[in-house]
Amino acid sequence: MKNDIQKLATEAAQGYVDAQFELARFHDSTRNHIEAVKWYRKAAEQNYADAQFGLARCYDTGKGVRKDDVEAAKWYRKAAEQGHAEAQRELGRCYTKGKGVKADYNEAERWFSAAFDQGHFATESDFAELNALLEKSFRDGSLKYKGLERLEKQYEEKKTPRRPRKKYTGPFAGLVNPLAELWDMIVPEDANFFEWVILAVIYVVVASVLLAVSLLFFVFQVFQVLFLVEGIRGLAHGRRCR
Repeated sequence: MKNDIQKLATEAAQGYVDAQFELARFHDSTRNHIEAVKWYRKAAEQNYADAQFGLARCYDTGKGVRKDDVEAAKWYRKAAEQGHAEAQRELGRCYTKGKGVKADYNEAERWFSAAFDQGHFATESDFAELNALLEKSFRDGSLKYKGLERLEKQYEEKKTPRRPRKKYTGPFAGLVNPLAELWDMIVPEDANFFEWVILAVIYVVVASVLLAVSLLFFVFQVFQVLFLVEGIRGLAHGRRCR
């Protein structure tokens, strides 16, 4: 292992960009962040996208170098422009937060879209930031709405599907399981406890109204049958009187 690292260091010193990047990763993994920054920078300056992303992360987190949001955004952009998906996603986050760059919804949407197209997508917190930025654009007119709905749709499609509920095998399973499946269909997977309570109240009210309407319809039908029977009896009685 030691010989491999020495060989890597020799090749890195000779200017081989792959070796510089791998040496930077090695120092990063051993928490020698100052050396990691040194070699990330050398490879990044040779336009090596992975190294540019690594250097941006160092500036973003303050590991091995003074934390600097402007430098982080700069190197994220260099990697993003070369098609580095993670850098595109991080640059989108920079624009949603106004971190190292001026907050700009259009740019955030642009870079998130580029990352989406490569299979990398933002988290729910990222979309919360985008929504906050969008609200700002409505208030002061400084930004324009473009494609948040498309991004949200893509995000929903790529989310991990809900794990199937284990089938209930006890008494009244034929009733319980269909109700549980219906509940899974109408209750959002990421609903919190407060939302669950509200949904439960709404569903109980709706179910009660439907039950009441059904009961009234049933009573109405019963009365119709009774009136019909009474009419037939009256008709039969009239015929006998004749």
